[in-house]
Amino acid sequence: SLGGPVLRDKLWWIFSARHQSTETTIANVPKYVFNALGERSKATNDLYIRSLSTRLTWQAAKNYKVAGFIERWWHKKGHSIGAGTDYRAGEQRDPRNAHHSIGNMKLTAPVTSKWLVEAGYSWAQFYWKGGSPSGTPAGIANDFPFSPEWYATAPTTDTALNFNFPDKCAYASGCTSWNATREQRQESLHNEAKFAASYVTGTHNIKVGVENDWGPGRQRKNTRNGHLEQRYTNNQPTTVAVFNNPVIQPAYVAYDVGIFAQDSWTLRRLTINPGLRVQWVQTGMYASSMAAGRFAPARYIEEEKGLIDFGADYSPRFSAVYDLFGDGRTALKTSWSRYYRNYDGDIAANAYGRA
Repeated sequence: SLGGPVLRDKLWWIFSARHQSTETTIANVPKYVFNALGERSKATNDLYIRSLSTRLTWQAAKNYKVAGFIERWWHKKGHSIGAGTDYRAGEQRDPRNAHHSIGNMKLTAPVTSKWLVEAGYSWAQFYWKGGSPSGTPAGIANDFPFSPEWYATAPTTDTALNFNFPDKCAYASGCTSWNATREQRQESLHNEAKFAASYVTGTHNIKVGVENDWGPGRQRKNTRNGHLEQRYTNNQPTTVAVFNNPVIQPAYVAYDVGIFAQDSWTLRRLTINPGLRVQWVQTGMYASSMAAGRFAPARYIEEEKGLIDFGADYSPRFSAVYDLFGDGRTALKTSWSRYYRNYDGDIAANAYGRA
């Protein structure tokens, strides 16, 4: 990290860089394995996160301060496997397809000795792609749909360790999962705008505000080799699960608006904190089109608005603190509140994702 003042009493900055990596071994899986060609590979779960961030704080005037922060990071996942999963069947995430960032800007203004005004905007962006490791038979075949190799590397599982495919399972103990994994792309951009005003007196601390969240949420693009999953039971083929791949679910949050008011009221030894939040949320699905798959025709789905439309929902909040002896050391506390979850597009994708 590195930082300091840029303009004395006016502008400050700080810059940080980080690298963090882990590598974990898997139960009953050797750290190094050899494929049918005698090539040695690691069979561990390895990942790293690299990030750059910076923060600026600007004292625009005596009572006006503006602060901003941004962080961008790159996430690599070399393998993601469990006991029994062939190392070539674990999900890999390439940092070139992992665009993650967060940021915010905030204005703080104590306009008088009793009034404080705050306004801000923030975002959180998570774009990533996961699939079969590059260079593996399944990873190569994914680029050539409907080829013989693409059919031959369909995801396959067994309820017991399977020894019948030594060319596809690198473990002498056998595998419960081999060939390809699901290819998926998720895109999520969460925006939030917020305004609040606080009024402070000797006995009261009143705060009111409004906030809104919106943006694409967990937009999904999924496919898999063969557009099916082959399933074995105790080394015997039993069933096949077929999928309507390729699938696109472009879910979004139109708005998630909340209006709130709260107070902190002190009466001698007793402090009570009443509050109320009122919330409205609406989500939908953008228009999407999908090419024909092995088991599904080409599809086009028009935009669907208001798939989820909640509100007004009321969330009362209450807490109280009593100073038993008046010395600020021993207190009796109680609280009761109601909360609603913070939605993103996943609720529309899960419940109404006809794509």
